[in-house]
Amino acid sequence: MRKFSIRKIIVSAYLPAMLFALCFSGPEILAQRVVKLGDLRVNFRKTPKKERKPLLKMLKRLNRVIAEVREFRDDDTGESEIKCMLLFVDRKIPGDMEVIALRGNNVMIYLNSNSKKWEEDYNLQKKLLATLMMVQCGIVPRKETGTPPDWLLTALLKKAAPKTSTVEIKIPGLGFYPELYTMLASDCPPDLWKLLENPIKPEDGAGFRVYAETCEFLLSSCNSLLSRQKSKDSPFTEMIYLAARKNYSQSQIFKLCFGKFLIDKAPKLNYTFSEKDFSVMSDREKIQAWFESNLRRKIMNFFMPAPANFALERFEDSMQVEAKIVSLEDKSSGYERFPLEDTPKYWPEVANKNLVIAEIKKKMVGMRFELPEDFHPALVNIETALTGLGMNQAKNFTENIKNAKKQFLKAYHKRIALEKYLRETDATKVPPGIRYGMVMECLRQLDLERRKFWPSLNDYLDKVEKKYHHQ
Repeated sequence: MRKFSIRKIIVSAYLPAMLFALCFSGPEILAQRVVKLGDLRVNFRKTPKKERKPLLKMLKRLNRVIAEVREFRDDDTGESEIKCMLLFVDRKIPGDMEVIALRGNNVMIYLNSNSKKWEEDYNLQKKLLATLMMVQCGIVPRKETGTPPDWLLTALLKKAAPKTSTVEIKIPGLGFYPELYTMLASDCPPDLWKLLENPIKPEDGAGFRVYAETCEFLLSSCNSLLSRQKSKDSPFTEMIYLAARKNYSQSQIFKLCFGKFLIDKAPKLNYTFSEKDFSVMSDREKIQAWFESNLRRKIMNFFMPAPANFALERFEDSMQVEAKIVSLEDKSSGYERFPLEDTPKYWPEVANKNLVIAEIKKKMVGMRFELPEDFHPALVNIETALTGLGMNQAKNFTENIKNAKKQFLKAYHKRIALEKYLRETDATKVPPGIRYGMVMECLRQLDLERRKFWPSLNDYLDKVEKKYHHQ
């Protein structure tokens, strides 16, 4: 009689099944211990199991936004020259993060494994993101090394933040930026250079929300600009190299890296300035003009049009023509500013007639993109009259322009009445809870941020409130 062997049963029956299962479940099991994210290796061997999943999600978000930066690397392979290992450990680390440079271009980064700490500490996330970006560029992070520009880190962290809403507006070429829209509608566009030189911290509450949104928009605009370029240079990589040297301010870095793409092209990218305006502008003013043009073109659009008063101001400004006049008698020249309907009086002496027409048309096309549809017929009629003027058909030009102005003003008054009706409807028929829901949510978020960044103040206020409640 053959002996009963447990070992043979396990080897012959269960071991093949276990190996088969490991072939399919192995990566998931190993993913809890060691993970490869692009050029990074993440070690979770000394991390509590409950912390691994949230930490891995956070790292994936950071890795994704770094990869989204267009042309971030110069080399063809897209691989970093530095091998980097992240180790999350369940022990106290000075500053919750420690970077150790090893031999052979290897970097070891020890990190606190407390996922809640990482979720709440914005500055710690920024510190890790800066380190990862420098590693991607082949820079060994050291104490004396400068970090990437603050606006770039802020923009990437905003993109990496978990979405609070399940509905996300995504339309190619357009954007949804409520804070920036409000600033534009008030005719107060942000100053690019002040933005670069004056980073705002999360502790500043509402101001930081506007700052982060503007940084995100600037990053999107830079990516769109690079998508139309054929240069092999990587401005983002250049920015990080220059920032690491600590020899330049943030505005100088931006101008050095992106100025070459913007300064010469700014007149073509902005429709609110004439060629004469750009001829006397400094490089900084040209880049600011590009930034404002992008704001209007991408934020004020068919889905979020400009308010009526903004439309009227823009129209009245566009109806003034500034042209170079060359006298037919003594050939003297100078610039004159006159209403568009008076153009036939000056037309014989206008220099660069085609350029003048092109500049006015550019403004009309821009307004058609940012103003409500009610105003479009008047703008189209002006463009048609300008086309006839360019073909030396100036007959009835003044009358056509005046009729177009009346048409625009009619649409303006209609729009004013509509906006007034909507305001009154909100005030009388929409429940306060719905009408002020967004405002209350913003206040709630600000209160949470205050509690996060000033816990001692809130603890003191809670104690005072309890004291008075018990009296």
